Amino acid sequence: MVKLSNNYAVISFKNQAPTTEDKTHHEYYFCVYPLDHEKPFMLGESIGGGHAERGGSITLSLKELLQYKDWKEHMEKSGCDWAIEVIEQYQPDIERIINILISRKQSRFFH
Repeated sequence: MVKLSNNYAVISFKNQAPTTEDKTHHEYYFCVYPLDHEKPFMLGESIGGGHAERGGSITLSLKELLQYKDWKEHMEKSGCDWAIEVIEQYQPDIERIINILISRKQSRFFH
C-alpha cells in the first residue's frame, strides 16, 4: 500500500491552451489524496496561472466521481484517459484504484 500521509499525488495534468478561456495556460489535473481522506479524488482546472488565476477544483468520493457529469472528459483533458478504465474496472475497491493510479502516475508528489 502506498502511504501519502497528508499529501496528495498529482496523477496527471495537461495544458490544453489555447482555449477560449486563456491563450497560454489552461491546465486540467487529476489528483488523489490518502486512503483515509473522506473524498480522495480531485478534479481541477487552472486558468491563467499566477496571482490572477481562475479555475478551481473539487474533491469527490468514488461514488461522487462516478456520478460527476463530465469526469471522463476531465480525465481525458488531464492526460490520464487510461485512469478511466482503472477506476471503472476496480471500483468499489478504492485502495486498489489509488495504488494503481499512483504506481502509474506521471508526476511527483506535492503537498
